[in-house]
Amino acid sequence: MVCSSKEARMLSPNVSPRALLRRCVAPRRFDADAGAYDDMVAPPSALIGADGRYPSGWYSEPPANINVEGSAKGGWRRLHRWFFVHFDSEDLFVSANLIDLRLGGNAGIVVLDKRTGEFTVNAKTGLLLNNGVQISEDFRRFHDRHTGSSITISADDRHLTFSLSIDGVTLEGRASALFDRPFVQSTRLGDTLGTLQMWGNLRLDEGRLTRDGVVTELPAGLYGAYDRSLGHRRLLENWNWIAACGAATAGETTVPFALHAALDRAGARPHVDGRKFALWVGDRFAKLSQLRFDYSYTDKRALETTAWRITSDRGADCWVDLVFTPRFHRRDAHRIPMLFNVDHSQYFGEVCGEVCADGARYRVSDVFATTEDSMMVV
Repeated sequence: MVCSSKEARMLSPNVSPRALLRRCVAPRRFDADAGAYDDMVAPPSALIGADGRYPSGWYSEPPANINVEGSAKGGWRRLHRWFFVHFDSEDLFVSANLIDLRLGGNAGIVVLDKRTGEFTVNAKTGLLLNNGVQISEDFRRFHDRHTGSSITISADDRHLTFSLSIDGVTLEGRASALFDRPFVQSTRLGDTLGTLQMWGNLRLDEGRLTRDGVVTELPAGLYGAYDRSLGHRRLLENWNWIAACGAATAGETTVPFALHAALDRAGARPHVDGRKFALWVGDRFAKLSQLRFDYSYTDKRALETTAWRITSDRGADCWVDLVFTPRFHRRDAHRIPMLFNVDHSQYFGEVCGEVCADGARYRVSDVFATTEDSMMVV
């Protein structure tokens, strides 16, 4: 396969020649399994089959045996595991993460003050043998031995506890599931790689944020979300993503609403039609058949954007027609030659518009959300 100069520029100006070479030889697309993601089915008893490969499927619950060590073809370095959780209040957006990328581990807390736009970022990273992130065999407890931080979800996916403390900032509390079930999908990323995504939504039971000895109680009832995922990932990742969780109204009726979605951008190799578009409205849980992220850059070098139009096919029983207006932008770019190159942009703002579930239309007004426009070469 020949890689054109135009294709080479579609990633980042900082991508290494080695990464560009990988992109040139990687298959362009892998859509052979796209139809397997349309209907929810019972999960296999074990994630990795006897052939050592990831399955393709949208599941009613996580597999009982998440045996990623059974992926003989994935490789030790390609296995990534992460747990993100966030909550949204009137004045603050708080998030926490524990991540194991094998080459390194990270524990982090990010606090966005919506009144000022100021981000407070506290993180600890350990590379190679100093990677402190440890994960239980069932992938339900993530723990960082350097900071004592942990995030744990119960066996029935109904209850989550978190306690992270990093450089004078502590975030701790517990939360319950907002809806009946999370979104669970195993996505093949070519012949030998794949990921298991588990995305859910939360209602805070109790929580507190402590910064330099000053305690801020987080009100019970706040909406939040989590992303608990793992898998043997591609060398070249390039994606859009959104997580929104709030309220939707139809006349006098108000119900909880959430949208979690991820879409491969042009730089992903191979590009996969994984259809990871999950919508919750009240007691209805559905997957959208397709989704579009439409926006442009107002400053290409800084990756500042216009408003985002996020839409799906209105002819379906379930659809979305939303506008995301970014208010704040956080960009995190890191590169170690021959190891990794990450350019991660998160945008924070409100979504407005309409969603439809089984023909019932709801209005979404000023629900705080976060989106991503990111690339990663590892």
